Amino acid sequence: MFAFRLMKRSKTPGERMNQAPIFSAPSRAVEAFNNSTSERGPTALNFVLDFDNSPKSRWNIKATQIFIQQYLQAYPGADRGAVGRAFSTHLVYLKKQYQQYANRTSRQGVQDIDEDEAGRIERARDSRRRGVRHRLRNRRSKGGSLTRLCLLDS
Repeated sequence: MFAFRLMKRSKTPGERMNQAPIFSAPSRAVEAFNNSTSERGPTALNFVLDFDNSPKSRWNIKATQIFIQQYLQAYPGADRGAVGRAFSTHLVYLKKQYQQYANRTSRQGVQDIDEDEAGRIERARDSRRRGVRHRLRNRRSKGGSLTRLCLLDS
């Protein structure tokens, strides 16, 4: 959820996540950033990821550093390494989501994305959240550590 807000994929708090499309960084900006040390690249105000290249690209490494910095400002007690690992994993998922979105929009118009598909995506997300809440509740009742699960639920 934190990455979703940082990427400005939602305009209103009540808007469903799958309503906001996912975009990659402009290829010209990525190329300029990769070929020069003076180019700025991603920033906290203009947080965009490069899904057209590797998650370990120079652009995405800087974006990961920005994400970690912003996350630690919002949640000071979080473990820096755990946040970085969780975001790197999430970056792979976002790239997959971007590729699926790009495939759907190339076959159909952007306006024609099926409502059933949107509902399916939201139901799957809600199911994952229920699972995380269930695991948190079980772990809390057994006295286990909540740190890793709290990062995943954010």
